[in-house]
Amino acid sequence: MNDLAQPGSLQAQQARYRGAIDTTLLYLGLNEGCSLAAFLVALEPVRGRPIRLKAYPHVPLPFTGITIPTPDCDVICYRSQMSETQTNQIICHELIHLLRGHVRTVDPVFCAPSRAVGRHVQRPFSGCSTFDHEREFEAEYSGTYLATKLDAICTWSRRQVIEDCGVLSTLHRYLQPLAPDVFLIREPMSLSPDSEPDRFVLARMLAEITDGRLLCYANTASMVSGEQEFGDVDLTTPDCTTLAAVARREAALLHSRRTRPMPAIPIELSTASFQSLEYYRLLAEALACTEPPDSIALDT
Repeated sequence: MNDLAQPGSLQAQQARYRGAIDTTLLYLGLNEGCSLAAFLVALEPVRGRPIRLKAYPHVPLPFTGITIPTPDCDVICYRSQMSETQTNQIICHELIHLLRGHVRTVDPVFCAPSRAVGRHVQRPFSGCSTFDHEREFEAEYSGTYLATKLDAICTWSRRQVIEDCGVLSTLHRYLQPLAPDVFLIREPMSLSPDSEPDRFVLARMLAEITDGRLLCYANTASMVSGEQEFGDVDLTTPDCTTLAAVARREAALLHSRRTRPMPAIPIELSTASFQSLEYYRLLAEALACTEPPDSIALDT
């Protein structure tokens, strides 16, 4: 990872990133547990330039967030229908790019319609789906650390964090060889200052599991309507039974990914219902079972 290859250097960088976020919150007069909205309100007069957030359904997978500088403000567009945890992660990642001066207007990686900011022309945006470069590592690591300071994650209890880290580690390890680019470090515990499960570790695991699934599916299949793969199953407003059945089916698809190209994945599996802790627990449990046969019926 460029100049972050040495463990000592990496640990020093992580400490510096955490310190920068802590100092920023202190400077803005904010306490841990504040909302993202409160952070943005406090930041705007200090920065002297507004930041606007906009949910946008057409951010091209595997990208989930883009920043658009305009003459009047900076617009952070994030993929709509994501979970609250993942949405905050996306926004905080983009905020770090803005605060650290990473946003560029040259060398575009991809283009997206700028109607996301109310115009009907095309303009370039920088995008990245790997964290091999220092600025992307910084944005992702610092973005996660900032997200753990917000109210959505501060409510997680220590007991919940330890239990969920234990359950989700199976799913986290399984996705690594399928979508290696989205993992900061292979062992998430090494990202914690105390090398034990904490909110930061669980937040990273959730972000990497979500990004891993999106990257894996975007690179191997076309996202299609759920009807093609899942018949009459309600993927828009699934109940507990449906979540469990879909988790078994997705586990079978992930197993098949190791031996043959993955079939088309329903677009609904990229939405909030299938990015929740509840669903990832079910998916991890399904993957931990004996490898399923090629086809598993949905027994809802």
